[in-house]
Amino acid sequence: MRGRAVVVATLLFTTEAHTSEHHQSLELPELISASRLIAIVEADTPADKKTTIAFPKRKNVSGEPLQPYVRIQQRFVVREVLKGDQALAGKKLEVDIADYEGHKTVYEKYYFEGVRKIPIYRTYEPSTQPKGPRSIVFLVSRGERWEFTAQGAIEGVSRRTEIEKQIVPDDPNRPTAE
Repeated sequence: MRGRAVVVATLLFTTEAHTSEHHQSLELPELISASRLIAIVEADTPADKKTTIAFPKRKNVSGEPLQPYVRIQQRFVVREVLKGDQALAGKKLEVDIADYEGHKTVYEKYYFEGVRKIPIYRTYEPSTQPKGPRSIVFLVSRGERWEFTAQGAIEGVSRRTEIEKQIVPDDPNRPTAE
């Protein structure tokens, strides 16, 4: 099932397909490989941070003021790093949705220019739902900020052993045993 594409109804941007939203479904090995940070986390308090991005001088295609874009970041405390920078253990992270910039660009293109296309988004279907306060997140860095590697890139800690076995030992981001 590696690299299968799932089509869902919404809009399209950089591809030439004429359906709504496209998704590239990732399997666990692909998700692990694509992630810069894999960590066991707990939700911080508050669990979400909302930021309103206003467009005060811009009008939509109908000439009306554009509704603000609402950016929602999930807030976590890193309890343990399975792959990535060990210095992040104990730190707080604010994490954007997968392909945050792409989603924001689609919003602007649609409302400012009437463009009805969106990119292909990467998705992941977790096999377990987190039970309890801890979960495993799969993240990529975008400069100074973090975002999910794919939509749905959270697993329950019950899959920890399986995930750790699939982290490539020669990977420079993998923690070394001391």
